[in-house]
Amino acid sequence: MTRQPLLEKASLARYEENPPNHAPGHSRDYGGDSAIFDTIIVLTSAAERPILTSLLSARNPCSTIVPVETLVDLYALEPTTLARARLISYVAGITVPADLLGQLGYGAYNFHPGPTA
Repeated sequence: MTRQPLLEKASLARYEENPPNHAPGHSRDYGGDSAIFDTIIVLTSAAERPILTSLLSARNPCSTIVPVETLVDLYALEPTTLARARLISYVAGITVPADLLGQLGYGAYNFHPGPTA
């Protein structure tokens, strides 16, 4: 068995145990009983953005990539966008407030070079 099907099974199991908190009717319908996020919010600097968005787009060309650089940018996003999105923060140096994290339907990942402040 290849690694990809194992990851898909693990992801589906996590989804069934703890479904995302997304707004009904706003995620793409891929059939079946599970919803799949269709938007990736990328919080990073202008220097990192082209590389990261290119890699993410190549991996899943159907995803919508929303680049942001500041908390103001994040707060400007529509609630429906947040509800169907996952946030990837890459070396951003910004702590995303809990109220914003709670609006993300598919969670967040924070990649940073060391401990957070």
